[in-house]
Amino acid sequence: MTCWAALPLKPLAEPDRWTLGDLPFALTAGSAPARVLREGTAPLSELPAADRLVLVMPAADVLLLPANWPNLDTLPSARLREALGNLLEESLVQPVDQCHFALGPRVQAPQERIVAVVDRAWMHFVHEAFARAGRLSFEIFPAQLLQPEGTLQSVQLRVGQGDAAELRQQVLSWHGAGRSGWGLRWDAGEAWQGQLQLPEGVLPQPADGLRGWAVTGASAGAFNLRQFEFAAPLAGIWERLRPWRPALLLLGAALVLQLLAMNVYWAKLAWQKRGLEKAMRTLVRDTLPDAPADLPPAIVLKRALENLRLSQGGASPGEFPVLAARLSALIAKEPADALQQVDYREDSLLLRFKPGYAAEALARQATAQGLVFQDQGRGLWRMTGGGR
Repeated sequence: MTCWAALPLKPLAEPDRWTLGDLPFALTAGSAPARVLREGTAPLSELPAADRLVLVMPAADVLLLPANWPNLDTLPSARLREALGNLLEESLVQPVDQCHFALGPRVQAPQERIVAVVDRAWMHFVHEAFARAGRLSFEIFPAQLLQPEGTLQSVQLRVGQGDAAELRQQVLSWHGAGRSGWGLRWDAGEAWQGQLQLPEGVLPQPADGLRGWAVTGASAGAFNLRQFEFAAPLAGIWERLRPWRPALLLLGAALVLQLLAMNVYWAKLAWQKRGLEKAMRTLVRDTLPDAPADLPPAIVLKRALENLRLSQGGASPGEFPVLAARLSALIAKEPADALQQVDYREDSLLLRFKPGYAAEALARQATAQGLVFQDQGRGLWRMTGGGR
């Protein structure tokens, strides 16, 4: 479904008194010719929900200028926005910094483009009004591009508030070659013939209006005025997240604080590790002055303990002969085929028992004899000498 809504003329009052009021709308379904499901007027916040929202800006608020400049497509977005203002400055009455520019697609000549010029303050007011109402994804099309090419159309629009709402003003809208065009406010009773440069025989026709544009799908020949700073970033994702931005900012700040806390804690642990290593090296140096200084303290102490045992005629509990002898005594009463494989690694025996053999009772006996039996899974056990 598509909801078409007509924007009012830019008020002549000061910006702090601008309002949108009730907007004419038409809710349609299907492609051209579309079916009108509902139409009428409603405040912005009460416009029907739809998959697509199309706003029509009156032709009097949009100036379409043809431009034939090479290499426009090669400029980045920020440079292009600045370039449009500089190139069109001489064609505008309003100061460039008060104008919003939107670049249309190519028309006839390879380098010819149409540039739409809109009052920046009015564009910002409309954009923010819909954003505050939660209507974050929408398009804005110039009214003159919704009418047939080479036609002059007139629209009677109400202006003013309260008692002055009965006043009417005529808006003349011209759609020239390509996508060029203009719109003018004209008093309903004032003659316009001879004051505008138009092709001979061109007479004003009543505009199709919002219903006609919605039914015929006239936006196929228009382009969206929401560009540059008013464009929906990332296809509108950022705008859809507008209500969640405070929460996202808090979440981002929490993540940053968490990362900082983790790094501080890691630095604390690293400092403690260096302190422990320094203390251990000092202890080894004081106890074993002749020990190699490039080896870790744990290895130096282990080797020193083994050498002490050997010098006293003993053997280390982790030596293979010791572990093998204790294993033999341990499994003497077990079935001969219970043990399938024995490996010696890192002062331990890796024992693989046949499938189905329950080694838990053997592990309890080993523990009672001062051995350490650890289940490694899949029938594999590690036996370590814990003492004699």
